[in-house]
Amino acid sequence: MRTVLCGLFVGLGLSTASAEVWQTREGLCGEWRSQWEVEQQNGVWKGTINYVQVGGPCSQRTDQRTSSDVEAAIVGGSFYAVHRNQQDGRVCSYYGQIDEDRAKGFELCEGTAVRLTFALRLPPGGSRDVRERYQGRERDEWLDDPQTLDRDQAHPSPRLDQFGPRR
Repeated sequence: MRTVLCGLFVGLGLSTASAEVWQTREGLCGEWRSQWEVEQQNGVWKGTINYVQVGGPCSQRTDQRTSSDVEAAIVGGSFYAVHRNQQDGRVCSYYGQIDEDRAKGFELCEGTAVRLTFALRLPPGGSRDVRERYQGRERDEWLDDPQTLDRDQAHPSPRLDQFGPRR
């Protein structure tokens, strides 16, 4: 029976959705760590974000937990997401740039003018279930590096002297 059903799905061009687990650090100074459990449906990633407040340079660890429903899209090298916080109902939007298996950018929430930063680790190797690889993972050198979330870190700007003497 399973063989017949699998043959029907393949024959009709239907496919199962792919599930992934993404890891993030975010907030004013990376004080929140989260795990996104998402599934791709018609080109949009839908799922749940589970947050834990782990502290950072600007905040003591509280271990507060919260969760949100999320929808995300990856378009070329850009990452977009929207979530609604289940505690206060605020809607927040993410925008970032993707570099290999990483995304980095900012988050804006309605009702506040504070711009938060985020760093997101996508699973290596594309769309496959990697839940067991990331389950309970506490350390990720890139996510935990303070430079990753340093929103004041300026992009290198050209020095005037690199263009030669002024005349």
